[in-house]
Amino acid sequence: EASWTASAGTTPQIFDGKAVYKRDSGELSGTLNPVSVQGRTLSALFPLKKNADLDITTGAVDLAGTFLTYPSVSPLKIDGSLKIGVKGIGGLWQDYPFTGIKGDLSLTQLLPWTLAKNQNLTAAVIGTGINLTDGKLTFDGQQNSSVAVKEASFGMAGGTLSVTPFKWTPAAKENAVTVKLDNIDLGMLAKVVDAEGFAAEGTLSGSLPMSFTKKGI
Repeated sequence: EASWTASAGTTPQIFDGKAVYKRDSGELSGTLNPVSVQGRTLSALFPLKKNADLDITTGAVDLAGTFLTYPSVSPLKIDGSLKIGVKGIGGLWQDYPFTGIKGDLSLTQLLPWTLAKNQNLTAAVIGTGINLTDGKLTFDGQQNSSVAVKEASFGMAGGTLSVTPFKWTPAAKENAVTVKLDNIDLGMLAKVVDAEGFAAEGTLSGSLPMSFTKKGI
């Protein structure tokens, strides 16, 4: 048994814990001591801006967990668990600002990763102009399969925008999502539309099927 320490990122982030290596079986197991990683450090540790056009600027993520693996076995698999506390994450995704992402997530396998059932996140505000507010997201999934979104809802223009439960499979040629609008205030929407003389009143409710492919929506 030994202690381990790792430093990562241009602004060094220290990770440490305990590790045990069994030479006869090749098993490596251990723990990750609780650590808090600031939002800006997350962007430095992972190429989020380059790969996902995601720039995290505020908040923090708390991490703690265990691991068990056999480094000589290919493909590499890492069992264990990881607790992830998301603390007020904010930043910019593409051209959309977001603030106040919070929640407690749990991985039941590290590589390929597997989320525990029914994970929850909340969001304070997403977007500009027609903001999405008070977001609620319930989901689970696996790295080599899909992410199942059980619930996704937001406040929008005096009403609610939500999606029906769906599975998102990155490798699929097409992912289908149905967006539901309930009591959306058209007058509020009209105020942010950049068109001279445009006005509207009343409310909007209904469903909008959407399909996402490699070529777009």
